Amino acid sequence: MEGDGPWQELSQHWAAPEFQAVLFDLEALAQGMAGALDPKVLARYLERILEMEKRTWSLLL
Repeated sequence: MEGDGPWQELSQHWAAPEFQAVLFDLEALAQGMAGALDPKVLARYLERILEMEKRTWSLLL
């Protein structure tokens, strides 16, 4: 069926109200803690997150 596949599933996942609520909560939590984080530790976490994001996209392409 045209339109089905990983792109549609990913789009539906990201657009779901439940997932948007999780993202909102994570953002609020991160903003509340950002000042207390060691910049080097934060940089390592961000690098790791970006690497996982790249891997996710490579599975879809």
